[in-house]
Amino acid sequence: MIINFFHWMCNKYTVLKVSSVITYWRQLSQVYIKYKERRISPLVLKEVYELDDSKTDKPLLDADDFIEVLHCHWVTDTNSFPYERQRVQVATLLLLAAVTGSRPGALLGITYGDIDLFVLRDKRTGEIALTL
Repeated sequence: MIINFFHWMCNKYTVLKVSSVITYWRQLSQVYIKYKERRISPLVLKEVYELDDSKTDKPLLDADDFIEVLHCHWVTDTNSFPYERQRVQVATLLLLAAVTGSRPGALLGITYGDIDLFVLRDKRTGEIALTL
């Protein structure tokens, strides 16, 4: 059954990379193994649909680049937001994405109830800091 899903997915959508199939496969494989008690490799579809299995470099944002992004967001950005609170929310999402390494799409599902803010005082300096 699950292999039929992958055939359907490759026929219905523009799937060009083996890595796309493997991503779905990882999510569904546990269910398949539980019910069929065997594994099927997603690479079976590689030859059938002539999928590319080359690796793509995905450059990472280093700390200096991230500081530049935040500087642009707060200082040089000329875009206006309907509510300026949204500028703070975008900055919060940027910081959460940087600290957790999460994908932006995963962070969009976060609500205010998921975030805890704490006001902490540094024991050495006495400075107050807002902490997530």
